[in-house]
Amino acid sequence: MPYRELIMVDIKEMLRRRAAGQSARHVARETGFERETVGRCFEAAATLPLPRNREPTDEEIHAIAQRVQARPVPDASEEWKEIDAHRARVEAWLVQPRPLKLTKIHMLLKRDHGVSASYDTLRRVAMEELAWRTQTRGLFVDAARVRSPRDKARVENHVAYVRESWFDGESFTSLDEARASAEWWCRDVAGARVHGTTREVPREVFDARVNQREQRGCTVGR
Repeated sequence: MPYRELIMVDIKEMLRRRAAGQSARHVARETGFERETVGRCFEAAATLPLPRNREPTDEEIHAIAQRVQARPVPDASEEWKEIDAHRARVEAWLVQPRPLKLTKIHMLLKRDHGVSASYDTLRRVAMEELAWRTQTRGLFVDAARVRSPRDKARVENHVAYVRESWFDGESFTSLDEARASAEWWCRDVAGARVHGTTREVPREVFDARVNQREQRGCTVGR
């Protein structure tokens, strides 16, 4: 297997999942990192030691990255620093109701802010920014594994279930009405049923896990 260079956001993602109680095997399966790499990251975090109930600092992430890769983490390039100085502006353009394309963002940065960094550098920063946004919102990306088509099928099965159990046959006069109906269906229909595989009630499982995280000092949105 070819060597995969880790970046700071990779280390932070592994640490987030460690804080959420995921095992090294689970993290490796969902992220595509080698299990040995995840294990070294977890060991480095335990040796530091790094608490699980707070976000790691940049210094802690850097220290763990050095231990995991057994070599210094390269400093950001001048172009990267130039783009990073406009991180808030780039993020605002990416998350506004009508997001700007990266080509347009690159043009605006060059024209209005004198940025000389290349488009490729902007694209790499934007990709890391996307990962950063999912991390700050406490989300985990559960991507389908390479050459594992059944993973995607499992996800798409839920689309049919939602469509057939909730959407089909309904008639909504407004977006707010549709949202209220969807919330009711999630809570009192899908969430209250006995799951066919686990034989558990999804809403009860969710509430139990939320309570566990709150007891550990983590904030979970309901």
